[in-house]
Amino acid sequence: MNDPEPGPRPPTALDILAVLDRSNCRECGAPSCLAFAALALQKQRSLDDCPHLDPAVAGRLRDLLSVREQPDWTGREALAELLQRFRDEKPDIAARAAKLGGWMRDERLAFHCLGKMFEVDPDGGLHSDCHQNPWLHVPMLSYVLDSAAREPAGDWVRFEELKGVHAWVRFFEHSCQRPILELALEDPILSQDIWHLFAAEDHVEGFQADASFLLRPLPKVPFVLTYRAPDDEIPASASVFLDHTAAANLDPESLFRLGRGMAEMFRKVAHRHGSGIVPR
Repeated sequence: MNDPEPGPRPPTALDILAVLDRSNCRECGAPSCLAFAALALQKQRSLDDCPHLDPAVAGRLRDLLSVREQPDWTGREALAELLQRFRDEKPDIAARAAKLGGWMRDERLAFHCLGKMFEVDPDGGLHSDCHQNPWLHVPMLSYVLDSAAREPAGDWVRFEELKGVHAWVRFFEHSCQRPILELALEDPILSQDIWHLFAAEDHVEGFQADASFLLRPLPKVPFVLTYRAPDDEIPASASVFLDHTAAANLDPESLFRLGRGMAEMFRKVAHRHGSGIVPR
């Protein structure tokens, strides 16, 4: 099994200092800009306390500072806990297979994930003939152990509208929604071709969008990505939606990991094919 990839590098006090004017004016109450940066990093000063820091820059810096609060970026701790649960609880994966939208293949529980087959063995190991995406292992095991296996209802909501996800909203926005939007704005044709490659359906009813794609990273945890082209003074937009049953079928941290993992996968595909359109 591959080690999960790390998330964005948490900022340091020097990163904060780099966007300050370094006048050491002391209007923030700190003896120097460096001291202010250290205090802001430790949440003992608000970025708004600096009278010379541009609000837009402060907003972007706040997003970066939120990365420091993200627990267990690599997923190693979460994965270790889930593997221990498999050993302790010995779940009957055969009994869970049909409910979860999977099937048994020899002694392993098999699923389709974005059109590729993955298998979970009785000890929680993840197997696939294709490249193993480490961001999938934790959500997959959580899905097997804890999913309510509710059928998606086609009632699409934004992540922040799901029950019980409050602590993960800013992380989902920073690491899933925003990267997908940036990719779509940078190259709308390429991004839609990438989504098409992994989509179960190319059009989803009920969205006022120029394009919509249904993706199934887990059988009963679908995502919808939408794109709207710019219109007069309205800028282009891209959005991520989940079925309202998502919070019953997967815990908030695993939903975040799925969204973040897909966004990172799209970015890597775009990087490889950036000189042309991904073939359909």
